Amino acid sequence: MTESRVIPDLSVSCYLAPKQGSEARECEDSYSFNKTRRRFCIADGATEGFASRYWARLLVKHWTQYKKPFETLEERAAWAKSLGDRFDERWRDRQLSWFAEEKARSGAYAAFVALWFVEQGSHLRWRAIAIGDACLVVWRQKAILTSFPLDDPQNFGFRPILLPSKSSVQNTTLEGIEERTGEALPGDVLFLLTDAIAAWFLRAAKHAPEQILEFEEMLNRGIRNDLDEFIERARSNGSLRNDDVGVLRTQVAP
Repeated sequence: MTESRVIPDLSVSCYLAPKQGSEARECEDSYSFNKTRRRFCIADGATEGFASRYWARLLVKHWTQYKKPFETLEERAAWAKSLGDRFDERWRDRQLSWFAEEKARSGAYAAFVALWFVEQGSHLRWRAIAIGDACLVVWRQKAILTSFPLDDPQNFGFRPILLPSKSSVQNTTLEGIEERTGEALPGDVLFLLTDAIAAWFLRAAKHAPEQILEFEEMLNRGIRNDLDEFIERARSNGSLRNDDVGVLRTQVAP
């Protein structure tokens, strides 16, 4: 007997924007995805850290390249340590200003949320891990089904636990990684969002859901100018805090 299974496809759209007044190369948010392995992630480097933009890029790039997600604390610790060592190696022989040297001693920090899909019969099931205030939001039938790890816009703006580059302090932080799983139905949209746009999204879902639909349509069209103008309007009217914006949108085929 043979069994035929049709697993839904996944579509992806992404967007990054720096703080108002900054250049694109200064954006400390970063994302990566691997559709073949059904793995997606986003990170937000902390401005107060040293070279946190590079740390965020390193995290997302290598998480999507690894052969499998990390199921245990030991696997996650080995992964984080290897990247932390690689991060330190990059700067070891470089001449830095005294100010940069001081910051380098503390290393870099980043919020991080990763999403992957596993097959369950003819359906998909999503799994996610998160540390800090970057979020996964599951959008089903034009409403929020899940927001993880934060689900209230009032909870942003505090000092979150972040993933450090220094291996000497990684283990305690890694113990705070949160996990979540859920069923991925046809038509579901899963957003990975850095903190400022995540807080905006949660507020808009309650008070102006039409704005989310407008933003999502722009993401689907992929017209950069329209997205930039939308973000600037939201900043101007005070609904979006002036911070880097990172968005990775994944939809399960209807």
